[in-house]
Amino acid sequence: QIDQLIAKKQTLIDKLNEQRIALITHAVTKGLNPAVTLKDSGVEWLGEVPKHWDVVRLRYITEKITSGSRGWAQYFADEGEQFLRITNLSRKSISLLEDDMRRVNPPEGTEGERTKTQDGDILVSITADLGSIAVIPENYEASYVSQHIALIRPEPKQFDSKWIAYCLFSHAGKAQLLGAGYGGTKVQLGLADIKEVYIPIPPLLEQTKIIEQLVEQIDRLDRMIDLNQQTIDKLKEYRTALIT
Repeated sequence: QIDQLIAKKQTLIDKLNEQRIALITHAVTKGLNPAVTLKDSGVEWLGEVPKHWDVVRLRYITEKITSGSRGWAQYFADEGEQFLRITNLSRKSISLLEDDMRRVNPPEGTEGERTKTQDGDILVSITADLGSIAVIPENYEASYVSQHIALIRPEPKQFDSKWIAYCLFSHAGKAQLLGAGYGGTKVQLGLADIKEVYIPIPPLLEQTKIIEQLVEQIDRLDRMIDLNQQTIDKLKEYRTALIT
């Protein structure tokens, strides 16, 4: 009986996760106005988008798309600047995961300084857990990124970094990223692949408004997911106690 309850709760969590990604995809491809006039985006994965939106490749709306340098494990230290790895990126949100941070103390003039982060930079995993995404928040300490992460820096004052991140996080974005993967058992992305991803672009004020409403709806779903996960944890504890 306990196992059946756990299975039902897990099924509900899976459906809520699917609802979250569907919600994000609809927001970044259709916007908030259900009566808006649509047009064919010309991109298979995007389908129709609002008529007043643009659709452009990522390369044309960014200052920089690069990746971290190899061999930075030699600079690991107890103190120094943060070193962001794939484990700090999530498949469930665009927030950084900070529970397993490493620090580095590189010498001055190290080649990897070109990947020192700024507020609003978008990070995308390009090996292993392909397509995990995070945005560097405001007033965040400058950090370096590993060779397994691409750093995307949007043009300032024209694009909301969270908008681009949610576009990449959506079904449409993931389909383009995963479709660009190559290699055998180890899937990888090249920087050229990321530059070619199509992004739907509404006016900046509309980007911000959509994100504000989207975040509210995502938070509501996440609270439901957390509550169900807590129930699963308690049921597992009860099962163990029952067996004992």
